[in-house]
Amino acid sequence: MEYISNTSDTLTVKIENLTDSTWQSGNMRDYSLEAERDGEWYSVTQIGEFANTMELMLFAPGNELTHTFKFKDRYGKLPAGKYRVVKSFWANATETVEAGEFHLVCEFTVE
Repeated sequence: MEYISNTSDTLTVKIENLTDSTWQSGNMRDYSLEAERDGEWYSVTQIGEFANTMELMLFAPGNELTHTFKFKDRYGKLPAGKYRVVKSFWANATETVEAGEFHLVCEFTVE
């Protein structure tokens, strides 16, 4: 996951599948947000109730996606600090890729 830009309540990234395996994941609202404190990463607490439908996203080899994660409704306005978005995927086995879950991470700073 490649950083493009951010504000205090958004993060825009590029995700590109450079493997020969099709990746699977939940929709783009299926992610976690973490904050760094004293060199350790902690989950950011969501505000209020959050519901997410579980559509399956297939990400074919060579596909590229630019996406903006929006935090305000789910986490409120983020205070200054270092954060990261974690998005989980599942890779299908190929001759060069072992099947299994993996995580793409993008760190960013809110000033």
